[in-house]
Parts: sequence; C-alpha cells; structure tokens
Amino acid sequence: MARWVSKICELGEKRRRYEDLFQRQISEVDGEFNTLQGFARELQVRIDHAHLKPLRPCA
Repeated sequence: MARWVSKICELGEKRRRYEDLFQRQISEVDGEFNTLQGFARELQVRIDHAHLKPLRPCA
C-alpha cells in the first residue's frame, strides 16, 4: 500500500511539472499568435488604404 501511495505522489508531481511546462508553452504561443494577428490587421489596413487611394499616373 505504501508503494502505491508513493507512486501516486510521484505521478502527481510529474503531472504538475508537465502542466506547468505546457502552460508556459501555451502562453508563449498565445503571445506570438496575438502579435501575428496584430501584424496581419495592420497589413490589412494598409492594403485597404492603398486600394482606396487613386492611382498616380506614370511620369
């Protein structure tokens, strides 16, 4: 019985370590994703703005 309890404690600690690791990685990916979304929105605004400008004739 003591061996089972010990194993359960070990697995619980291992689970917490993996959860912490995954949570940090998810946070990093979320940050990168949000940054890229911002860049994409900014690019879309620039593209939309460029399409609204009248074209300049070639010199």
